[in-house]
Parts: sequence; structure tokens; C-alpha cells
Amino acid sequence: MVVFGSGGHTTEMIQILNGLGVDYFQKISFIYSSQDILSKDAALNSFRHKNSKFILIPRARRVGQSYFSSVFTTINAFMTSVSVLVSTSPDIIICNGPAICVPIVIASYIYRILGLEYSSVVYIESFARVKTLSLTGKLLYRLSDKFVVQWPYFKKTYPRSEYYSYLV
Repeated sequence: MVVFGSGGHTTEMIQILNGLGVDYFQKISFIYSSQDILSKDAALNSFRHKNSKFILIPRARRVGQSYFSSVFTTINAFMTSVSVLVSTSPDIIICNGPAICVPIVIASYIYRILGLEYSSVVYIESFARVKTLSLTGKLLYRLSDKFVVQWPYFKKTYPRSEYYSYLV
């Protein structure tokens, strides 16, 4: 499972996947947000994987949305994420910072705690994050099986992270 975010997150993820070689995977579920019309098109233009599907999930919080109303949209995104995990049963979840990956990773973590299913989570902090982790990175640091950073500074501050230099 690959989680796309809008704009730069999708561009970085496409570059990362090109480096990995998407043909390596037997099947891929691409997740994108209900307000992101460009990520699906960008992925379709970049990959012609024979066994892939695109899954739309609602955003947990829109930019500028009040914290109160975001409680309800986050619950909706979480419930959808649970449903998506049940239907796809991914071996691995790869994400690079969009907020949309938070409910997916949390749902996966809860499944793991309950012994229902195990999906490895690889979180790749955005190349644009030079001095501080993104909010998503801070939230998912302890929930990820592999936490990848692209700047050496983070390795000192976040010892569980793995520094791989520039992936994009």
C-alpha cells in the first residue's frame, strides 16, 4: 500500500517508487484523498502496474478546518481506513508525510495490537523537512517499523530513524 498526499508528497513518493521499482510488488493499492484530484493522475502517468488499484479515502482534516469539526472528519477517515485495511490486507504500508496516512497507520497499529493483521509501516520523512520533523512524522515516529530520514541531523535527534541521504 502506498499513501499519496497532494502536491510535493506525491511527487516525492513517485520518485521513491521509481527508485524501488514498482514491478517488484505483486499488487499495489494506491491511497489518495478525496480532495486530491492530481495524485491519481500523476501515478497513472508514472506507473503501469498490472495489478494495482486506487482507493479514495476522506481527508482527516482540511487546511484551515477548525479543530472541533476535524474530530468528526478524522473519525470518518479512521473508519474508512479500517475498512480499506480489511479489504486490501497490505503486507507493507509506505508513506512520506501527508496527514492522510495518520489514520491508516493508526488503524494498522491497532490491528497489530489486537493480533488481527500485521502490516509493516515504512515512513519516509519528506526531503523538505530539514530542521524539524513534520507533525505527521512526530505522530508516526514510534508507530513505524522503519522511520527513514533524508538529513543526517535527524539521526542524532531521533535514534530509531534510519538515515538514507537523498531518496528523491
